[in-house]
This record gives sequence, structure tokens and C-alpha cells, in this order.
Amino acid sequence: MKHLHRKFILFILSSLVVVSCASQPTTPNIPINTLEIINSPQPSSTLTATPIFTPTQTPTPFESVLLGTPLPLVSSIVSPDNASQVIQLARWGDGIIWRALVSPNGKSVVLISSIGFYLYNSKTFEMIRFIETDSDIGGVAISPDSQILAIGTRERMLVYSLNDGALITTIDKSATNLAFSPDGQKIAIGAGDWDMCRKEGSLELWQVSDWSLLQILPLTNELDCIGDLVFSPSGKFLAASAFEVLVWEIGENSSTLKVQSWGCDIFEGSVAFTPDDKTLVIGQQADSGRDEICLMRLADGEVLGALDKANKSNYSCGSQVLISPDGQLMASNLDGKVTIWQTGFWKQIHSLDVEGSCAQLSGWLPDGKTLMFLLPDSSLQFLDSQTGKIIRSVNLRKPSNPVNTVAWSPDGETIAVGDEEGIAHIFNAQNGIVVNGFGSGYELNSIAFAPDSLTLALGYGDRTAQIWNLDGNLQQIIEGFGYGSSDVTFTSDGKLFAAILPESWQTPPQVRIWNTSNWSVEKVFPVGDRDNYMITGFALAPDQNTGAISYVDMHGYHTDFIKIISIHDGTELANIEPKRNQYRVFIDAIVYSPDNSMLAALVSEFDDPNPRILVWQTSDWSLLYQITINSGPRLGLSKNQRDALTWSPDGRLIVVGVKDGSIQIFKAINGENLATLHGHTMWVTGVAFSPDGKMLVSSSIDGTIRIWGIAP
Repeated sequence: MKHLHRKFILFILSSLVVVSCASQPTTPNIPINTLEIINSPQPSSTLTATPIFTPTQTPTPFESVLLGTPLPLVSSIVSPDNASQVIQLARWGDGIIWRALVSPNGKSVVLISSIGFYLYNSKTFEMIRFIETDSDIGGVAISPDSQILAIGTRERMLVYSLNDGALITTIDKSATNLAFSPDGQKIAIGAGDWDMCRKEGSLELWQVSDWSLLQILPLTNELDCIGDLVFSPSGKFLAASAFEVLVWEIGENSSTLKVQSWGCDIFEGSVAFTPDDKTLVIGQQADSGRDEICLMRLADGEVLGALDKANKSNYSCGSQVLISPDGQLMASNLDGKVTIWQTGFWKQIHSLDVEGSCAQLSGWLPDGKTLMFLLPDSSLQFLDSQTGKIIRSVNLRKPSNPVNTVAWSPDGETIAVGDEEGIAHIFNAQNGIVVNGFGSGYELNSIAFAPDSLTLALGYGDRTAQIWNLDGNLQQIIEGFGYGSSDVTFTSDGKLFAAILPESWQTPPQVRIWNTSNWSVEKVFPVGDRDNYMITGFALAPDQNTGAISYVDMHGYHTDFIKIISIHDGTELANIEPKRNQYRVFIDAIVYSPDNSMLAALVSEFDDPNPRILVWQTSDWSLLYQITINSGPRLGLSKNQRDALTWSPDGRLIVVGVKDGSIQIFKAINGENLATLHGHTMWVTGVAFSPDGKMLVSSSIDGTIRIWGIAP
């Protein structure tokens, strides 16, 4: 899980492309043979982004995006006897907004999030409704008559009425990409591998009137990660982008593959037809990872030329291209700029710098002159293509980030969560109201409360730590070096603080313990040498006598171990190798039981999609049992790349957050599976019990916090 396939990275970059659903009338033929390549800089407007939150060392008013339903009162402690009755009590957060669409008639705006979709009136921008889904959303399309919204998830395609939000039908088929035909009578359903781009995809045509299957289109092995799917204006052709460009000629009963071309470069992100059906415009990612636009002749797949090759930045924004309803203009989002082009001679008319942000094109309004796009701060921008100016800006929902970690304070009054932007959000655990937010830096991947419940330690992915008071005063910064896990923890008396924080290239990987009275280093526990070892995690025993360090020995095959040390003098008490076969085992989490009698580790392996929990008894470090977790595919990508593992306060339960979005509860005495909780749509990155054992809080990269317990 810690090594990403290159194709997957490209797929993520191109999975946000926008499919144009509007019918495009025929215009005079475009003189492709007189193609003029424009390389000179064009006048540009500047869109200045306003910071959402600036970290400070003094208390400031703070409004979090992670707001939601209040907590009901609960009275039962979660135990092996009632674990099967645990349900979701509350959800905090709107999910991550990753896409917006405007309906062809311009009356509705749809925001797609990691947990469902929001429908707005485009004139008043009042929210009409929110519909939650049980899986993250892939393909999205609105019918040309603006009556139907089709969304695709990993498990199924859901079809809704835009008028009243009613579910029209469900098709049990994964839908990575969707496209309605211009007459609205057909819908193309593309399915590819959501994660690693290793499996052959599928492409089908369905009849909209009765939602029946019409055709299964012929494919190539490269149709595994579809970047875009679009019909030509006449409806005669259907194009898909992947690691090649494919175009089918659509027949009444069967379709033939007309063009199969490697196109312009390494990966084709977005495609659009010119109104005459003769040319395909391709937004593509070059081998360097940057964006380009090229033109392809539909008759034979020949590449005619490339646009905007001179103005290059070093990052990709998804390579979107979107032609206006009248065919006279084209918009692109290359290299952190929103650019308007005149079709035919393909000249840049306007180029709007969005300050290094990646804008996602949402669609042209019916007037054919106004372009809507979405910025990372979840604001909708409306660009006048005639002036190149923003004529309207609307913030419909506050931006939410993937959440990496969560902790419940010892007094039970506060919940703290950390997101990938380095911010810790502080909740009143009784009512879900956010009382503060602070922090800054690399992604925040570890949080720990001091015993006084008033001090919070933040561990960052660059191996630095920050110590804050809950009122927002920064007390201490502990500088680290390198990148990786930053497990942070306080001793039960609050006098000591431990973290993984190597300081220089000369020091070996080590766990350090500080005296919290003056933040002097009390103890250092090195592991191996700088070049061949790496520490991945640390757990402190409740009795404060021992500690468990997970580390990687990089000699030959990378092998993960757990070293048990004496906190008093650093003596090695045991060295555990949870390896099961010749493949490397990743140790994702290690946690002591509350009574100090057991140590649990969550491990995963290259050759086994199902992670395991191993439990040892601390008296002699013998393995008591292991649990195989039945997990579905990984849903989404976490920078933290750590799974979540915790014990209940009474030590009777072990709870794990899984990459498929589920939470699983096991009996600690023997590993029996007692319950599986479903609610998160993506990877669960953190789980923590309330001190009284009555509730469980979970975090996820779907941008939400969930509270679980026994219904009152």
C-alpha cells in the first residue's frame, strides 16, 4: 500500500475531467489545415485567492468545515455483548467537494462530494437537497434535457430525477465514467480499475427509456483507466481517453472501433469533438507530467498539431478541454490557468491565472459565453469569455480535506482531528461544535492529548511536532528531519513526551523522550544506522516501563520488525518479526492493551489484500492469535498511509479502521469478529474510544468524522 503504481497517479490526476452533456449544433467546417500554433504570452487576468485559515499562536475565532449532526445521549458501554448493536450516531463534515456540474439548461448546479451530491438553484444558489451515497462517486452526467442525473460508484450506477431527487433506477454495474448521447436516448457506461489501473475495463451502451442494455462495445487492453468519455455532437461517435484514444462509430445494433491511437503523449486526460465531428481535441499529460493540448483527425487518428507548448509549468491539473455549445470557443485548465480559445484558428483569447490552483471546468452556461469552474476552496467562479474577467464568485460549501487522525481527550470533553493540510480541528465532544483550530505544516498524521486534556501534541509527516494549548497557544515546536511517521504520545503523568524525530543526516533513526517541564531530551533510543533502517511507529506501554518500536531493516529484502525496549535503560527485551512468507510485511499500527498485558499490531503484505492483526502477550512476547481482516479494495489514497487500530478502555475489544471504509470490531480475548460498521465511503484513518467506552469516533479521507455507539 505504500508504493503507488505510476498509472494510478496519472489516473488520479485525470479522474476529475468534465464530460460535456450539452448538445452542440453544427457550424461551418474548421480549417484544420491552416492550424496556427500560438506560443506568445497572452494578456491574462489574475484571480486572487483568499486564505481560508491562517495558523496563529494566539486564540482566534475559527470556523471548521467539519460541522454536522449533534450527538444523542447514550448510556451503554460498547462491549462484546452489544457490539453488534453499534450504529452511526452522528456525522461531522460535508465530504470533499471534488467536482461541480451545471445543467444544460443552466438552472441547476450539482456539487459532487466524497459522500454524495448537493443540488443548488443556479440563480439563488440556495441548496435544494443533499443525497448521501454509500460509496465514493466516479462518473457523473446530466441528461441534455436537464431532467436526469446519473452518478457512478464502485458498486453501481444510480439514476436520479433532478426535479425532485427521486431515485429512478439502480444498475448494478461499476461506473467510472458516464456520458449521455446528445439526444438523451442513450447513456454510455464506462468501468475501469479504480485503484491501480491494472484490470481491463468495460464500456456499454444503455437505452434510457427503459434502462436496458443495448450494446457492449469492443475494447482494447488499455481501456482500464478511462480519463474521459464523450459523444460527438451528432451522436455518431463515442470517444474515450485512457492510455490511448479510442473512438467508436455508433451503429443501431452494434458499434465498430474507428480509431485506436496513442494520441499525443503518455496519457490522454480529456477529449472533445469539434462541431463538425471531424476533429478530436485532446487534453493530455506529457511524459514530464505537464499538460498539453493536441488535435487529432477523426478520419484516421493522425495528430495534426499541438497547442500551448511554450507556456509550461511543472504540474498537471487534469488536462481538461471543453468546447462551448455553439462550437466557437474552447476552455482548458492547463498548468494552473483557465484559458479561453477561439476554435478554428485555435488562438488564445484570454488566460486567467488562478494563483497556482487547479481549476476544474464545470461547464458552459446556455449563453455560450460564460464558463463555470470550481476551485480547490470549493468556490464556483463564473468567467466572462468576452472580457476574460470573473463576473461572479460563489462559495456554496466550505472546503474539507482528508482527515488523517483522531483522538479523544482523557476527560471526554474534547475530540481533536487532524487533516492533510496540517490543521487540528477541536470539537466539543458533547455537541459537535468546533471550538478552535490550529497547526500548520506537512500533513498532520498523529495527535495525542496530555493527561490534563488541555494540551495537544501534533505529529507531522516531516517528522516535526508541535505542542499546543487547546485555546490556540503554541507552546513548543520540536524540529525533525526527513519524512515519515510522527507518532506522538504523552506518559500517563504528563511528565514525558515521546516522538520519532531524527534531527540530521548524521543521526540514526531513533525514538526520543522529552521532559515536558523544560523540553529537554531525557532519553534517546536509536535503531540501527541511518542508511539501512527506518522507524515507522512507536507505542508506549501504559505502565511506562516498555515501548514498542516498529522499524524497517532495508538490507536485502525490506523487512519490518517490532523492537521491544525498556524505557528505563533502552535494553532490548524482544525483537519480533511478524513475517509470514518471503514477502515484506508492512506494520501499519502498534498499540498496547490498557492493562499492559497484550500488544496488537496491524500488518499488511504485498501478496495478500487482507490485512492481519497479530496479538502477543507481553509476559513472554509469545503470539496469542492473529486475525485476518476481510477487506474490500482500497477506497482512495491517504498520504498518511497508516491504518487505524485501538483498544476499548476496558481492553475487551479491538477496533480497526480498514482501507475499504469499514470499521471492524473484534473480541480481544480470542479475535472473534463481532461487528462491521459501514458509513465512511473511503479509507478509515483513525479510530478512538471515548474514555467511558460508550462511543467510538472515526476519521477518514472522505473528509468526515463519524461517531458510533448504542442507540439510546
